[in-house]
Amino acid sequence: MGLFSRLIETCLQVHNGTNIDFALACAMCYHENMGCKVGEVLTDLGCIPADPANFAQFLYNFGVGLIGITSFFFLLYGSYVFMTSQARPDEVSRAKTYIFYSIFGLVFALFGILFLKIVLVQVLQIPGFE
Repeated sequence: MGLFSRLIETCLQVHNGTNIDFALACAMCYHENMGCKVGEVLTDLGCIPADPANFAQFLYNFGVGLIGITSFFFLLYGSYVFMTSQARPDEVSRAKTYIFYSIFGLVFALFGILFLKIVLVQVLQIPGFE
């Protein structure tokens, strides 16, 4: 079920299902005033840029955020495994591996942001990347 059909259902519930035309007008008004900027499209995931450069920027930022969050949780998990290892060599080694690769992932993500800012924005001056 899409966002617009959920909006119609919500508007029908608010107005006790009495007038479908009023519910449709309510849903249209809500859809138009969701707060999307000019050049963005409202989807089930929220407002997404419509032009290719801003869409690529949006995907890149989303991916870097996902890498950062995943890396943080693996760092926490590796720390937990290390604390509960009771000095068993195989568990300590596994924990060190989790911690090393989570920090490596964070550094990799940071270098990706640095690459974006220096090479794509300042050197190549690609429009849409800021």
